[in-house]
Amino acid sequence: MRSIIRVTCPACKKNVKLAPEEVVIVVDMTEGGAYEPGAYTYICPACVVIAWVPESSLNLVRLQAAGVPVSKTVRSVLDRSHTNLPLTAEDIVDFRTGLWGDDAVFRTVLDEWLEDE
Repeated sequence: MRSIIRVTCPACKKNVKLAPEEVVIVVDMTEGGAYEPGAYTYICPACVVIAWVPESSLNLVRLQAAGVPVSKTVRSVLDRSHTNLPLTAEDIVDFRTGLWGDDAVFRTVLDEWLEDE
């Protein structure tokens, strides 16, 4: 029997049904390596908005048990995300650095690209 995740989209307020692979749990990782309650995210099939829903640890465990994958995220990335503000060049650098570490070459290329804009 396949799990179905039923949620209410925070943007359009419609009740939607999602398969576990259409949802991602985002767990907040502190500098000390401990994990704290996070959120889950998905693209609403009704309004095509990326929904971000903070949730308790208990409900995140339930979602994981239903087959929803988990993504571990560093706290500094979560602090500035989901503000509904446009991305800045610094956001792109922070994202890239969070994935692959600091890279002077990447920063130089990005700076040159921004000068051309």
